[in-house]
Formats: sequence, structure tokens, C-alpha cells
Amino acid sequence: MSDAFTFQIKQMLEKTNFIEKQFGELENKIFDLLAKTNSVITTILGMGNVVSAVIIGEIGSLSRFDSASKLVVYASLDVRVSQSRQFICTQMKISKKGSY
Repeated sequence: MSDAFTFQIKQMLEKTNFIEKQFGELENKIFDLLAKTNSVITTILGMGNVVSAVIIGEIGSLSRFDSASKLVVYASLDVRVSQSRQFICTQMKISKKGSY
């Protein structure tokens, strides 16, 4: 390997390490802020810190919505149930609702 190539690889590794360090610091800050929100969304089983932070970042406080249906309308999502008189669906899918 040439000295120039070795130098480039070393520089790229240093940049990667720096970015990973920054990412870790940012992630810790987000989790600290998430803990301070005391949002009920963090208590939902299966909701990790990342998903909770993304949802809170998108919608803000859940107290902005009087009901779950208003939140669904805001997010333009709806649970689609497929059933008929003879068939009752046991699995529900989320569908896009409203304007895209």
C-alpha cells in the first residue's frame, strides 16, 4: 500500500470514529430529554426510546389531542379492519387515511 492510500484510510477511520462519538452523544442527549418529558408514550410495551422520541418529535405533547381519534386524523393513519358477517379479522393493519 502506498503512503498516500494509508493516510487516506487513517483519515477516514478518524472521521468515522468522530461521527460515531457525536452520534452517541446526541443519542444520549435525546434519551435524557425523552426522560424529562414523562410522556405516557414511553410506557407502551414494545416502544423503545428511539421510536418514542421520533413520535414525540413529530406530534409534540399528547395532551394536544382530546382523543385518540384526533391523533389518528392528525397522523393520517387508521387501523383497517377486514371482516364480514362470517369472518372476523384477528390481525389489523394500519392504512394511510386522509390527504397524502
